[in-house]
Amino acid sequence: MVRGKISKIAAFVAARKVKIGTLAVGWLTDRTTNWIFEYIAYPAAIGYLGLIKGGAIMIILSVVISLAIIKLYDFLKVDWLGIETVKEIRDGEAKSVFEKITQWAMRKGDIFALVVLSIYSEPVKVTLYMRHGANQFNGFSQRDWMVFLTSVVIGNISWALAVFGGIKVLSKFL
Repeated sequence: MVRGKISKIAAFVAARKVKIGTLAVGWLTDRTTNWIFEYIAYPAAIGYLGLIKGGAIMIILSVVISLAIIKLYDFLKVDWLGIETVKEIRDGEAKSVFEKITQWAMRKGDIFALVVLSIYSEPVKVTLYMRHGANQFNGFSQRDWMVFLTSVVIGNISWALAVFGGIKVLSKFL
């Protein structure tokens, strides 16, 4: 029985090894660059330049970096972030209870998704997730630009305030 399950898992992985490898490399690259941006560059900018100037510079950097990543994503036409896979689950036919629950949460509405995702993710993922269609890699519509800019503002303001608050708390102890 256990041997049969292991064989099924091995077959599943073997059939999807390229996709799994692509997602693993994409995830590692994404996490590394986000960590540097969020935990090194952002605190340095806010700490040295203050909330307003440092925050403004980081918003500009966020726009430039995010647009470059989205352009690269569309140019490569490879789902290295897993966003297109998530959209396929959202837009496809739910077969299991897990898929039905996942679809329900993902279909709660664009404004809900935009605000929540912007606070807990970065503009690249928010924009790519909310872009209509899966596996189209089709640039920006006017709606996509609004999603992107709104996500930049919500995400950066919430992160700038969190970093500023963290710096203020730490300065009390140092």
